Amino acid sequence: MDKDLFTQEMDSNITKFLIAMSKKATKYCIAKYQNLEMKLNKGLPEYIKANYQRCAYVRTLLKRDRPTELDKIYEPLQFKIDDDILEEDEIKLSIAADLHRTIISSYAGNGKTIFLKKSIKN
Repeated sequence: MDKDLFTQEMDSNITKFLIAMSKKATKYCIAKYQNLEMKLNKGLPEYIKANYQRCAYVRTLLKRDRPTELDKIYEPLQFKIDDDILEEDEIKLSIAADLHRTIISSYAGNGKTIFLKKSIKN
């Protein structure tokens, strides 16, 4: 009989301990989340806005004195992979689906940086 009483007492104590720990863990997790949320909200919106502005306008050889809106001058690219020619959207989907590193190589002035700026902006 003492064993049954001891087992019941242990079960009761373990249950009380787990309830207390779950309350403390919940409070701890909420506090950590709020701290992280504060840190993210502190600088992230400004960073995103600045990055968007940086990618939304470009300087061109024709208009060196002021930036031009990227959307007004952008021409979609075609990419050649082996013997296949892919459209820009196909490349973006391929990169997003596989999440592999991708190397885009070409001669200077062919639009690699502008393509990346356009991709970041959208």
